[in-house]
Amino acid sequence: MLRLLVLISTLFLASFTTFASSLYNAEVMVEDSDAATELAAKQKAMLEVLVRVSGQSEIVDNPVVKKSLGSVDTFISSVGYGEKNEQKTLVAGFESSKIRALLIQADATLWGEPRPYVLFWLIEDTLTAVRCFGSNLKTKKLL
Repeated sequence: MLRLLVLISTLFLASFTTFASSLYNAEVMVEDSDAATELAAKQKAMLEVLVRVSGQSEIVDNPVVKKSLGSVDTFISSVGYGEKNEQKTLVAGFESSKIRALLIQADATLWGEPRPYVLFWLIEDTLTAVRCFGSNLKTKKLL
């Protein structure tokens, strides 16, 4: 029993020492490499990064974010092409400081860095309700 407790404790603590990387990089599929397709791919990549960093899928509808997409190149630190599943991809890296500044300007949330790969939630199922408790969730009644 003691060994099991030690093993579970070790795995639990190890989850906090492994952190997600590449928050500011995105890879999107592209049909070809003409200017219009490349611009659309860069914008899509930037939206993916903004959702990842803010933790909010609604950020794509924010007027400040929509306006910034017109100057997507000012946020990019690196761009290249790759291949995934025999499909051409555009790989873009974004300046973390500029992305964070944009999210602050858009009055959006910023998830902390570094962040763990694993997040834990606790579900309480009673006769009258199901509740979800999480690290950055308020207690939420699910039913």
